[in-house]
Amino acid sequence: VGSGSLSSQDVGSKYTYRELVKLMGKESDNTAYRACVNLLGEDKVNEVIEYIGMDSTSLEKNETTPKDIGSLLVGLWTKDLLGTTDTDELLSFLTDTIYEEWIAAGVGSERVAHKYGRETHVVNDAGVVYTDNPYVVVIMSKGVVGREADEIFPELSRIVYEAHKS
Repeated sequence: VGSGSLSSQDVGSKYTYRELVKLMGKESDNTAYRACVNLLGEDKVNEVIEYIGMDSTSLEKNETTPKDIGSLLVGLWTKDLLGTTDTDELLSFLTDTIYEEWIAAGVGSERVAHKYGRETHVVNDAGVVYTDNPYVVVIMSKGVVGREADEIFPELSRIVYEAHKS
């Protein structure tokens, strides 16, 4: 059992890593995420987390921090983590997703490459906002009612956007 369109596919369906990563970005597909972790192994995922310098992120505990997520996004945006082609493709997977109601809703027509996540009483959205002077924004919550986050996230995004423009 999982979330996203992959969960409704037939058992034994085959996907490339690229397709799984695209599903994770465009649809926040947790089934694709679990497939990648299972295929790569937790040790390899933890090696990458450590290599990137996400010191406060735990795969085992399913925890991270705004600082770690912000650093990851800065590393992608500045192309310090991957080559240009891979970075551009990955960021395209995080653009025009099926979840555009939070950060993207607060910045009008600006391009936003972002990753959204939601669990019971947890809502997060983090991304790169491509203005004339791009910036990274990370909004994470815990203990929140989903409807409240649906209202406040676009407003927080708009406030950051307006402050960044001035």
